[in-house]
Amino acid sequence: MSDAGLYDAKCLACHSSKSNTKANVAHSAPACRVGTKNCVSCHMEKIDVPGTYATFTDHWIRVVKKGAQYPE
Repeated sequence: MSDAGLYDAKCLACHSSKSNTKANVAHSAPACRVGTKNCVSCHMEKIDVPGTYATFTDHWIRVVKKGAQYPE
C-alpha cells in the first residue's frame, strides 16, 4: 500500500455520512462506525499464509471479526 489516503478517499466516496445525499443514495453504503482513516487496516487485513513465511493483503473487503479464520 503506497498511499493510504488514496484508498480512504475511494472507500469514503460511498461509505460516509456525506455521501448519503439524494443523488448518491442508490449507490451509498453505511458509514464505518470505527473511523475514516486507514480503512484498509481493518477491511483489507494482511493475512499470514499457513506453512510459509509470507503474508498477503486480503482483497475480500468486509468487516473482519477479531480471531476469525480466513474463509476457504
